[in-house]
Amino acid sequence: MHLAQPQVVPSRRHYTTASLLSRSLVRARARYISQVDSVKQELLEVVSRTGRGVSTSPADLRSIQNAVAELRRAGEGTETTGKEQTGIWELVWTSEKETLFILERAPLFGTKAGAVYQVIDTDSSSNGGSSSYLQNVITFPPEGAFIVDSSLTVAGRQRVEFGFTGAKLKLPGGTTLGLPPFGKGWFDNLYLDGDLRVSYDSRGDTLITRRVGPPRRFM
Repeated sequence: MHLAQPQVVPSRRHYTTASLLSRSLVRARARYISQVDSVKQELLEVVSRTGRGVSTSPADLRSIQNAVAELRRAGEGTETTGKEQTGIWELVWTSEKETLFILERAPLFGTKAGAVYQVIDTDSSSNGGSSSYLQNVITFPPEGAFIVDSSLTVAGRQRVEFGFTGAKLKLPGGTTLGLPPFGKGWFDNLYLDGDLRVSYDSRGDTLITRRVGPPRRFM
């Protein structure tokens, strides 16, 4: 005679424990997201008063470094070199001396520095290109710009390698001066989400940028 196997019915206590654990994890996740958002907002508030890094006080620098360390821990182990990094990123703060020099000294040359962008496209073939590329752009309104073009290669979950391929200085009136390309390097996207990217490069500089749109080449 075939005996039917008894059915094990989870106890009410089992359901209650699993439900409590699930709710606890959801609450913990919500608290973590809230903490990261709070760090981001604090960071953006501090950098907004530094002139993109030109006038960073020692106290503000400590606050920025602490916030970057927190976001680095939040981004640890995540992949930040996929399509999510593709876009136009506007500079809000940097420690790079060359960029800061241009931002600070531009008025001495009868102009002023406008927005500074980093353009990343990991699939430029979709936009009529042939490979991934990187552009660093400093604008001089109303029509000037310093543009550095680079090739781009994903080298790890958080690392991107680049090599300069060309540079040019666009002057008022339509004149463009070509400059020889030189050098190569890498940067790590320490933290990346839909609107903020924190990077650290091979020369020891930190770059904090906000996404402002899809990628396009500056000409």
